[in-house]
Amino acid sequence: MNKRLYIACLKENFGFLDFWEKHGQAARDAWVKIQKYYADNNAKDQKFDMIAYELDTVEETLNRFGLRTYAGQWDDCLDILDPATKELPDRLPFDFLDDKPAIILATEWGELKDPGFEWRREPIEWILDELKPHERLLKIDLSRKKRDLLNDFKKYLDNVDRLRGSDDLPKEWADNYQTWTPDTSRERAEAWDQLKVWRMRKERIPFSEIARAMKITQDAAKKAFYKAYERTQGRAYEPDRYRKDGQKINTWDMTKTCQTCPDRQTCTELCPEILRFADQDYTGRKESLDDNGITDFKQYEKWQKTEPF
Repeated sequence: MNKRLYIACLKENFGFLDFWEKHGQAARDAWVKIQKYYADNNAKDQKFDMIAYELDTVEETLNRFGLRTYAGQWDDCLDILDPATKELPDRLPFDFLDDKPAIILATEWGELKDPGFEWRREPIEWILDELKPHERLLKIDLSRKKRDLLNDFKKYLDNVDRLRGSDDLPKEWADNYQTWTPDTSRERAEAWDQLKVWRMRKERIPFSEIARAMKITQDAAKKAFYKAYERTQGRAYEPDRYRKDGQKINTWDMTKTCQTCPDRQTCTELCPEILRFADQDYTGRKESLDDNGITDFKQYEKWQKTEPF
């Protein structure tokens, strides 16, 4: 995936947004304090270690989202990761942990048995301890013909694809496949269009209006929304989870607040955007029902199981 697209999708991920709400400002505060300690030559102070530990904890969490920050560039990193930042620069000031090779040699501690892999190796203890749901540890017989190895590996990949689409497989396999999706993305404009649909729907704009704005059909708008869910959450669309986590409106989703509004002194009623934030649960439910033509409880009960609010 394109790195800018990856960051844009990450900033719509429910888990990342929860993380940022809890730790985003703490990370900013810690970095400001650390800079002051360096400026005052107090980097050996015991309080500095406590503040640095706080920032290290945030960095460890970012690592779980596949990011590594550069030393001394926390300002840029935090600004870019802030969900309130809508525009992204062409160059991003951090490494992506997924940039490592897709194939890594498992070795014993400190040993290199295959010079062909050079740095693309890790101690087998690390691999086993950190094996992710989408990773597999394979044994390869390099004495076999290259053609046979490639054919066997292709058969393995084809079998994984077949099993992902099968209804007849052990529950633990199905549970594993539910936690990840293969990267089949192509870097093209439609991925960004899907994010536009996602953000518009997050603002509770009806699919009919989204379709008009994007100049597509309502059915295409809904499909773009589902695809955006997969891109941002890393899994297939889950109606219950979207109802639970996707409906929350955060302050960074708002273009203005009462504190920053120039009409604050003369204002006599809440504007639509603030009303949407203050009364988000009721508003979201009502708009969704109106949007889908729900007129009675039975229609609502049937629609609730399949459609996003």
